[in-house]
Amino acid sequence: MYNRTIKLASRPGNRAVRVINIPSLSATLALFLSGLAFGAPAANLQYAGPTLSVAAGSTNNAPSQMAQTNGITARIQTDLEAVKAKIDIAVKALQQAVASNQDQRAVAVSNVAAQVRAVAQSDLGDSSALVRQADSLILKMKDSISHGRMLSADPKEEAREAYAQGLLTLEPELSELINRRTSVARVRAELLRQAGALESRARAIGWLEDADQMKAASKALEDALEEALAFAGRIDAVITQLGRGQPVAIE
Repeated sequence: MYNRTIKLASRPGNRAVRVINIPSLSATLALFLSGLAFGAPAANLQYAGPTLSVAAGSTNNAPSQMAQTNGITARIQTDLEAVKAKIDIAVKALQQAVASNQDQRAVAVSNVAAQVRAVAQSDLGDSSALVRQADSLILKMKDSISHGRMLSADPKEEAREAYAQGLLTLEPELSELINRRTSVARVRAELLRQAGALESRARAIGWLEDADQMKAASKALEDALEEALAFAGRIDAVITQLGRGQPVAIE
């Protein structure tokens, strides 16, 4: 370090001389800059303005919504697998009725129809907890995406790139959730349709039994079972496709 030396004379008659060392300007600047690099308080070097805080908030919310979406999607598939199992149990009960040639043929078909209808209404109905949660999350994500699109297109918004990046994740997640929600509605509609068809067959079998047309009633029971087995196969295929992320079409 270079120093400038200034000698100050003492009072007359006193020969003592005091020497004062004054750091040069370049040395002072070096000390100041080294303080910025190594010892300056972090608060003096950061800016936490509104724009940066908004962007940070949006980034933090994206993983949360993604986790919610993935959780709802997984639960939808789990519930659909449970529906498939319940349908299989109901159809097997009808198979046993046909094999044992029960006298209460109409009752056997009617019971299967009631089970199918109950599954559609309780497990997949609009009032079920899972469907309500899915609908609520869809509305929330739509609102977030609408707000993000507006801000990403606003030339006055300094953090618009952050919103654009967030939309790249949110929009596909919303599309996937809507597809799953639509599939639930399709499966439910198919269950209700099949329940109605089985109820119609049960009435016909009951009429044949009352008319003492047991042979015809037995044939109608076998037809009902054949239809129920085909229906169970379609539902199984649809739910399996959904689990693999494939598009579905219920005929």
